[in-house]
Amino acid sequence: MQNKISLYTVTEIADWYLTQAAMSPRKLQQLMYYTQAWSNALRQRPLIDTEFEAWASGPVSLVFFDQFGNDDRPLTQLVTLNPVIEDLQIQHLLNAVWREYRGETGNSLEIMARQELPWRIARVGVTAESDGGQVIMNAAMTDYYRRIYSGEAWD
Repeated sequence: MQNKISLYTVTEIADWYLTQAAMSPRKLQQLMYYTQAWSNALRQRPLIDTEFEAWASGPVSLVFFDQFGNDDRPLTQLVTLNPVIEDLQIQHLLNAVWREYRGETGNSLEIMARQELPWRIARVGVTAESDGGQVIMNAAMTDYYRRIYSGEAWD
């Protein structure tokens, strides 16, 4: 049983999303990023035990990438047979992320994330085609998405 200060694994969160619908690893990867981003903004701490790097294609968790890849084949099978997330606050967060982004494709989510400040900050000084190594900082996610949530405009 997880408590409010525990981090979930990428597998636990991926499994939760796969109970909602089959989807590509590319889309699942981006849902994981947005889950982390909104957890940072709303809970002031990460939810998932991974960092996200600012790859040329968008945010990527190496832990997730090593397990699932980042392509468009549909994933339908759960890694664990019974993903349990008992914390109601976390359930609400996951449901909110799912409602907000479920209609998007993996590609459209990558495009969206690349236009946002946390990814762009991590890409400063990096060539356009370079992948890996530049971590999207939790503090950048916290600040950016908290401002969106509160309705503050970005210049």
